[in-house]
Amino acid sequence: MGFVLPLTSADAAYVATWQSTEQRVKTVCSALGRPITALCDQAHYETAVARLRSNNIVVSPTGEVTFTACGVTTYKAGPWIDDATVNDLTQGAVRATSQSMGQGTKIHSRIMRCMNALSATALHNGLPTSFEKEVMLSSGGHMVGKFWSEVPRCVSNFMDNDHFRMAAHLRLALVVVPPGSLCQIAKKNDVDDKCLAEISDPCIHPHLCKRGPARQRPHRALMVSLKRVLERAGAEVDLERAIPALYRMDTAGKVTEAILDAVVITPGCFSTLPVDVTIRCPHAQRTTNRASITPSVAASEGEKDKQTRYGSSVLPLSLETYGRMGRKSLQSVRQLANQTVAGSIASRFHRGSDFIAMLRSDLERTLLWNIADTTLLSLGHVWRSRGRQG
Repeated sequence: MGFVLPLTSADAAYVATWQSTEQRVKTVCSALGRPITALCDQAHYETAVARLRSNNIVVSPTGEVTFTACGVTTYKAGPWIDDATVNDLTQGAVRATSQSMGQGTKIHSRIMRCMNALSATALHNGLPTSFEKEVMLSSGGHMVGKFWSEVPRCVSNFMDNDHFRMAAHLRLALVVVPPGSLCQIAKKNDVDDKCLAEISDPCIHPHLCKRGPARQRPHRALMVSLKRVLERAGAEVDLERAIPALYRMDTAGKVTEAILDAVVITPGCFSTLPVDVTIRCPHAQRTTNRASITPSVAASEGEKDKQTRYGSSVLPLSLETYGRMGRKSLQSVRQLANQTVAGSIASRFHRGSDFIAMLRSDLERTLLWNIADTTLLSLGHVWRSRGRQG
């Protein structure tokens, strides 16, 4: 027997987004003469082209997809122009020369990228507060969001209701903090010594609190998740390992040790891959003026700090509170995956891309659960969502 929870505003928003995306996929496929399972005629193709042009997207007879002049202006005014250029969205191998037959698997994906780019830009511009814009940018990015659409591979991947709902509310910026709420996070060894800092609306303090599990638990969970996934593919991973080559000595003779979060050893490779993990919040004071208009500012700051401390020999793994990774961190994931798969005969993965998808998904799930857990711990029993009573 199952049970149905009351539909909250966050649940409704998620369902509406899912249904909207599904409907757009069906509409575009059908209008272009490739309705997933069947083919349409020339008239359907011409209707689709006219409809797309009215939405600032141009499809040429040879299958090339781009924006109209108005669409280019709209997209360039948004926050993603440095993250993904117009060419990044529209270029790709053109496999279709017959528009009436609707051939070519690349056309649909390019159209959807352009549609999503314009709709996301309009949504970002329409958000009323910087906080909501920061959440939106920190929740997106390359290889982010798969957690919300994939089916868990095993029972241990299922989230309990409280954490899943909190993770969804955080992603949609729908958590409401009642006036006068105080942080309930206590020290690890003294449950009576609580933070008791005032939590105002919007809900930012739980992500910045430095008490007890708020700071160390998500970080530790990411380290363990990385170790578990890499070992499943045949690599060996040491956690919190000292690297003497990276020790530093100042002018006074004081030595600063280098304790790396993870060191990966791949059978058949005669070099290690040291990794250092960090979680950065886009609402932090050092990035809050930029995080609402530029993607991955907080993650990039984390990567710069790691490079300054350790140099280029250490792979940074910098994630933002809501899941986004920095560019160098994405490169680190690819390097870890490719070397692990290539160097291990025990790996069940034949391609690095398959392993990258699984690794990125596991890291995102681990991060979102632990951030939700910290928020629940901080708010205690007083949290509620926007539009939800009690």
